[in-house]
Amino acid sequence: LHQLLYAPSGAICAAVTTSLPSKIGGPRNWDYRFCWLRDAAFTLDVFHRLGHTADTSPFLGWLSHFSASFPDELHTLYGIGCETEVQEHVLDHLEGYRGSRPVRIGNAASKQVQLDVYGELLLALASYYRAGGYIDDSLWSLVERLIEGAVANWCLPDHGIWEVRGEQRHFVYSKVMCWVAVDRGLRLAQALGKPVDLARWRQAREAIRADVLANGFNPKLGAFVQSY
Repeated sequence: LHQLLYAPSGAICAAVTTSLPSKIGGPRNWDYRFCWLRDAAFTLDVFHRLGHTADTSPFLGWLSHFSASFPDELHTLYGIGCETEVQEHVLDHLEGYRGSRPVRIGNAASKQVQLDVYGELLLALASYYRAGGYIDDSLWSLVERLIEGAVANWCLPDHGIWEVRGEQRHFVYSKVMCWVAVDRGLRLAQALGKPVDLARWRQAREAIRADVLANGFNPKLGAFVQSY
């Protein structure tokens, strides 16, 4: 994971490869040479649990670079050099790994809506604080923007953690991670003594929970479903 830290910008790269197939000869060959906010958030959490906050500070600075545009333009992924435009192209002149076509550069998931990102980033920020990291005004502004994004958008359909390239759906995981965003935001606000509308956030948290239990659980299966 440390080898995937891009020092010039602080971004965390998901992988250093493109077009390695999920199945030899299959078409699911994606370009992962970008910074997925979800993957980066999970990496941050691992580093924080190990006490490596010095290694995550550059990424938090990288994230703050975009925070002014959150939540209206929260992208799923960014270029590791802070690029926001990541277009997907097929390279037809290449045969691919062991004949696995197509070979792609860029990733169309950059244009998707993935609401779970709010929660994963808040989990990472909460673990940063627990590990002794300092939440300054810039980071707190980021926290607030992420919470407000979750509060405003949790009821919308999205493409989900599976990055489906079809119609958007009400994915249960996305709803739950919006709940997580509000929940961890509430904890941080109380721990830091921030003058925010705690009652409104608590109301939103309860609304998400009630909606998931009403629409995301199948009593016949005895399990939560992928989408409503």
